[in-house]
Amino acid sequence: MSARSDERRRLPVVIGALVLVLVALAAVILTRGGDGDGVARQAATCDRLGGKITGSSDARGYCDVPRAPGTVETVVLRGDGGLDVGDLRRRRAACAADPDRVRRTALVRARTRTVDSYVALSWRAPGVCRGRETRVTGAERVRFRQARLLDRARVALTAGRADDALADARAADDLASTTATRASVSRARRAVRRTSGPGSGSSGTQLVSPAEYLGLSCAEIGHAFRVAPGADPPHDPDGDGQACVGQ
Repeated sequence: MSARSDERRRLPVVIGALVLVLVALAAVILTRGGDGDGVARQAATCDRLGGKITGSSDARGYCDVPRAPGTVETVVLRGDGGLDVGDLRRRRAACAADPDRVRRTALVRARTRTVDSYVALSWRAPGVCRGRETRVTGAERVRFRQARLLDRARVALTAGRADDALADARAADDLASTTATRASVSRARRAVRRTSGPGSGSSGTQLVSPAEYLGLSCAEIGHAFRVAPGADPPHDPDGDGQACVGQ
């Protein structure tokens, strides 16, 4: 009787131990299964974005998505495969600001070379910033060309080449007259008058009398020359003293 009593007392203990072992095994299996499911969901989300997983864990994943030629955008994923809210907000704000930065960069590039296109960025569902090649419009091309001419005019003015500065400033103003182009023309005109006026000591084009070219067109004269401002409308229509320029 005592042996049977001992067996009966040990039986609950054995059953309890088995239950604990089974619970522990279930927890391990579920945890591992959860990790696998999370990684799989992150990979599926990254695949929908057209990207590539670069890191993944139960808590967070990282997906590199093509943004523009040669560049990628790193998207942060939650453990359940969704997009991280904080990262989404930061990337969207950066994408909204990028178009202005890209256009400014194109303007700077246009001062030294011709720019026909640039990468325009825009926000796309479900939450990535995409770039596409965009052709420069006619209005932008004018602005780019003006920027180059105005930059050249500033350089020429600094170097003491007032006539060259005036020619570039006028060319920019001819494309589309703006406050900046008109100011550039005025600065260049003042510099020309200072270097070509009486007592300036300039060795450049000398001031001549309109009577010297009376009845001749600029094409017939064949060169530029200086006259007193406003003294020779046929050869100097705008009265700045620079005759026959651009003809």
